[in-house]
Amino acid sequence: MTVTEDPPGVDRAPGAPGELLSGGHYRLGDAVTAAVRVTHDDWEDRPVVAVALAPDRGDGPPALRTLTRVVRDVRRGAEHPHPGLAPVRDVAAGRDRDLWLVHDVPAGARGLADVGELPASRVLALAVVLAGALAAAHTARLVHGGIGPDVVLVGGEPPAVWLLGAPSGRRPDDRPRAEDDDARALAATLAAVPLVPDAAAADAPLGEALGALLARVAQEHPGPPGGLGAALLRDLRSLAGLAEPPSDHDPEDTDPDLSSRPTDVIPTPVPVPPAPAPRGSTDPTEPVAAPTTAPATSPATSPATSPATSPDPAPDPDASTVHLYEPVRVTQTAPTSGNAPA
Repeated sequence: MTVTEDPPGVDRAPGAPGELLSGGHYRLGDAVTAAVRVTHDDWEDRPVVAVALAPDRGDGPPALRTLTRVVRDVRRGAEHPHPGLAPVRDVAAGRDRDLWLVHDVPAGARGLADVGELPASRVLALAVVLAGALAAAHTARLVHGGIGPDVVLVGGEPPAVWLLGAPSGRRPDDRPRAEDDDARALAATLAAVPLVPDAAAADAPLGEALGALLARVAQEHPGPPGGLGAALLRDLRSLAGLAEPPSDHDPEDTDPDLSSRPTDVIPTPVPVPPAPAPRGSTDPTEPVAAPTTAPATSPATSPATSPATSPDPAPDPDASTVHLYEPVRVTQTAPTSGNAPA
């Protein structure tokens, strides 16, 4: 994967090149941003990217409860896909038991801060996609909590944009206020993108209007919390001249090409049929039905002490790695390029 490299000797991202995740499944590569690394899937011989998740309360590796929350967030996010949400392929563990989200992103993606100056129309198109992606994440009850240029990648042909790290496992005490904080962080991130100076006379008013909108949202603290992200998406779509989504329950629909939208891939659990009732038979070769009254058991064979009925052992908190490839991995369609609306 081609990336913008840091100056020699500077590596801002967590981890280190060559570090193995999940017992050798993934191999970290060079830094894309301060939070993202190019990563190689050694099992399937394909490039991916990995995003480091913040530790619990900012100190030490994430606890097992954080792992559980991240896994649940991954499944929630898969139920509300969006072209601007990078598909999560796996949750991996590093050597210090730090957690990484493994994303499928097309080759050649770069961090938003490395893109340079863009026309106002292009920034608006990226903003519509990212605001729709954030709305989809909030619909799935995901709070990002770390939005910034380091978790926004731009690339593909035609150009597209992705928000990484949405299944963060965060559980804020005040969810509506935390969602508003996500919207403010996204607006501030987009407002920091430099615009091409005087690219076109017709583009200048658009740049002024977009800058004013993003600056207002980045600094806005409405009275009742909640709804700031939906308002941002609505205002951006209005500025871009796009129609409103067909339903309030589908705020993530910002791509007119519905065929490019990833599909829901979490399988519906299949109920296990009950065991058949015992049958009476005179055939000595068939199993004999269990007696209606259980015989008395000695202390040595009581259900409380029987090995067959003992509970499963608790997970070992000192395990060197937490490999969640099988229970966590979701299969989604490959991310599409050109997810920005025309």
